[in-house]
Amino acid sequence: MIKNIWLLAGCLLSLVAHAQHPQGVSLDNSYLQQLQKNIVSRNDSTDLYVNDGTSKDLLYYALVPQGVVKGVIVLLPGAWEQVETVLSSNKALCQQAYSRQLAVIVPSINRRLALDKEVLDFLNTVLLDSIKRYRLPAGKFILGGFSVGGLFSLRYTELAYMDVTQTAIRPLAVYSVDGPMDLAHLYESGRRGTEKNPPSQEGIYITTEFKKIMGGTPAEARQQYEFYAAYSRENEQGGNIRYLTKVPVRIYNDTDVNWWIQNRSVDLYDMNALDQSAAINWLRQHGNTQADFINAFGKGYRPDGSRHPHSWSIVDAKECVDWICSIVGG
Repeated sequence: MIKNIWLLAGCLLSLVAHAQHPQGVSLDNSYLQQLQKNIVSRNDSTDLYVNDGTSKDLLYYALVPQGVVKGVIVLLPGAWEQVETVLSSNKALCQQAYSRQLAVIVPSINRRLALDKEVLDFLNTVLLDSIKRYRLPAGKFILGGFSVGGLFSLRYTELAYMDVTQTAIRPLAVYSVDGPMDLAHLYESGRRGTEKNPPSQEGIYITTEFKKIMGGTPAEARQQYEFYAAYSRENEQGGNIRYLTKVPVRIYNDTDVNWWIQNRSVDLYDMNALDQSAAINWLRQHGNTQADFINAFGKGYRPDGSRHPHSWSIVDAKECVDWICSIVGG
């Protein structure tokens, strides 16, 4: 397990569980009463978590069933996504997990495009505290994430199987909800977006941030792009995905290319599905019969009911919880 744990902002606060009912969480009342909010730090000095008003808190929510906990699901937010939205978007999954003795943990991390040291240390802090505070089974964690959170769920798991001294846990399984895979490809997709008329603000953000993180473009800093990527298509060994050959892996995508063309002027070349399917294919070819690309065509909807393929809803809650229970033995 990890040798050291970073003290956030130089001073890790004692984590305190609050029995308050958070605003904007649509869980049924009986589950809300069990939901606990834990403050990790009052000084988010590097903006790991944004879109939360003037607050500088770093935190995590925990929904832990009474009695023996059979397993733990960690849900990682997408970019700019609030933790309360993650809970609401996964209402059915959270409640079904609770009823089957699975705990749910949601950390507040939404302002990074790569799993750097700050992200890794924060996740390790949250996971170690949740294990101690709620007596969770450290060997029965499943990571899942949406969008860039999906990238983080995969990358954290890869690190755990590459060198367990870097991580607080070694996940039993992992899933990504339409998360990016190959960051060199994502950079090029962003670059194409900047050349549109009008330019894509997302494309400008991606290319600008990646140049800062990686130290240049993929042509200038290929090794860095491959290090932070979950999968690298140009690498004969698949890049970091090679560490998941013995781990159950799921990647969900609503591959409605016509929606993307009509609503975002985006085609398959700029969708995550190409790299996602290639990564699963690589794992399958290298003996992982528990690696699956799940095409949830037509299932993507945002909490307000609007159609969007890039949404948490592409995960069938009951089927996913059944899968998790089959892995943790619940």
